Amino acid sequence: MGQKEIPPPASRPNAIVTNVSTLWDVSAALVNYAIWGPPKQCPSWTASQVSAYTLYRGIVTYGKVMGISDREHVEAATKAQDPEASSAGMKALGWPDPLNPNSKVTESTIPRVSHQYFATTEDTSPIKMETVEWNGPKEGVEGCDGMVVLYFFGGGYVIGSPSNARGQTVELARVTGCTVYAPDYRVAWRGQHPAQLHDAYSALVYLTDPVPKGMGIPANKVVLSGWSAGGNLAINLMRFVVEQDPRLKPAGVVPFAPVTDFTASCASRWLNDLDILPPLEKFGHMAPIQWVAHLANEELTDPLASSLLAEPRADLPPMLVEAGTAERLYDESALFVLRNMQKSAVVGVIMEETTHVWFGAFPPQYAALMKRVGEFIANLNKNPAVITSGFVRIDAKGNTTPSDSADVKKYLLDRMKEFNDRKEKGEIDWDLSPKVKNIYKNLESNAF
Repeated sequence: MGQKEIPPPASRPNAIVTNVSTLWDVSAALVNYAIWGPPKQCPSWTASQVSAYTLYRGIVTYGKVMGISDREHVEAATKAQDPEASSAGMKALGWPDPLNPNSKVTESTIPRVSHQYFATTEDTSPIKMETVEWNGPKEGVEGCDGMVVLYFFGGGYVIGSPSNARGQTVELARVTGCTVYAPDYRVAWRGQHPAQLHDAYSALVYLTDPVPKGMGIPANKVVLSGWSAGGNLAINLMRFVVEQDPRLKPAGVVPFAPVTDFTASCASRWLNDLDILPPLEKFGHMAPIQWVAHLANEELTDPLASSLLAEPRADLPPMLVEAGTAERLYDESALFVLRNMQKSAVVGVIMEETTHVWFGAFPPQYAALMKRVGEFIANLNKNPAVITSGFVRIDAKGNTTPSDSADVKKYLLDRMKEFNDRKEKGEIDWDLSPKVKNIYKNLESNAF
């Protein structure tokens, strides 16, 4: 695999400028809300959601609010493998790190296994892994007994750690009763593609290998999950083992808002301006990393990186894919579901008016989503045959209703038309990947 030199950190943003800019943004957003009401794309939003969203986006965009650390802190902490410092740095970028008193979190190390596909990654050092268990009252879905979740943190493959994902790993453990395993896979500063996949594969091998070499968990009792880049990694690991090591085929996959297209060729990347993720050309002091720090240019279209480009297969396990309509990754997630549901069981969960994996701002929807996830895992455990392809929508009040795939398809095609119109007007300067263009053509002609 090709290697890519990662640029050094950009200069620290000025704290005063950043604080003033962010507070100005919040003030302006509240004035707009008072005059015009909520954003047109998210008419259910309250004033508190608008202000919190604006502050959160300011943290992501400017990287430094109220004197807290920015990207340099995160990168240094990641390189040093300091969980506490990494956690502090992630909090600085807006990710919470809650630890419910009814949960139990332990850390261990697991071996990094060898495989011919990963010959270029070389690193043979052990991998840290968190184990998350729920010790409180049973509060979630019944029927998940014996199942475990292998969970991958998000952060664009450039930042993050298992400790920063505890908000979701603990919630998964609470809702399902499953033990959740979260490996500290290598981010871009520690290893280039396919290093991340290598570590994910090593974790799955460890869970399923017989005792004492591993934990002896049957592969069909393992559910792969993760959010954002971690959701991408869950999908790619599933594809990898189906193709390269089918004995490790998991029971199913639950990616939350996964990246599926590193070529940024789906319309919402450029049209969903309300998302907490700014457009690529306006990613503030984080611009050098963009979305592809872990990939060489020739690897952007590798099907084990951009999972949207992988050919659908009938032997894939069931998947439940979540995405919010206001996030930049919505179109590629929905298109991934549409493309794959023709040959395997894929459920698309559409979170109306939500931004990228910012679940804490939408409690009713998040509760409904996690209940749906628990039921999905219970079905994987008891009767996978009942899982059928299709979309469901969860509205701002947490109400869940079926959604017609034809409506989702029409929406995606209309959005791509809007992208092309704005590109012709010179408002967007971005060349779409020919491979993704071809997927849209097939979608329009009902070829899948």
